Amino acid sequence: MATKIWPIEGIALESDGNAVAGSLAYRILRMYDDNYQPVLVYPTLADGAQVVSSTGTWSVGAYSVVMPSGTVTSDYLINMVTVESMTKDGDFEFILYYGESDVEVGRIRFSYVGGFFGNSVFRMPSVLVPANSKLRARLACSTGLTGGATGTFSVAYRIVT
Repeated sequence: MATKIWPIEGIALESDGNAVAGSLAYRILRMYDDNYQPVLVYPTLADGAQVVSSTGTWSVGAYSVVMPSGTVTSDYLINMVTVESMTKDGDFEFILYYGESDVEVGRIRFSYVGGFFGNSVFRMPSVLVPANSKLRARLACSTGLTGGATGTFSVAYRIVT
């Protein structure tokens, strides 16, 4: 009988039991985490972060903090972004970043015309976000709105075990 892949140290698991990055065990654990760990939201029981677009056509606005550093103390994956509100109509692109060097996590595009019927939730499979990383975002609009548009956003994430 063949030896199972799980107990082979140095191929799938390190001596401390952690999966070797890029190994089959690592990929299986990431898929498990992304599909079966509980989903958490930030902020919890509060309004989301406000992000303002630029006034130029398809140019991004200033960075806004979506989640402060130290909030999530384990590595995690972003699963979804919720657009809670927008102050103006248009086509928008929301860009999410993590860490001090603003590594891009992902992007979503959405249109806002005359109001939402409830929150719009967009799936955003992400890169692995290191523990204690802050999340920041920028927003762009297709029409270059005078004064920019302000959106309120929250994120859903899963802890990687």
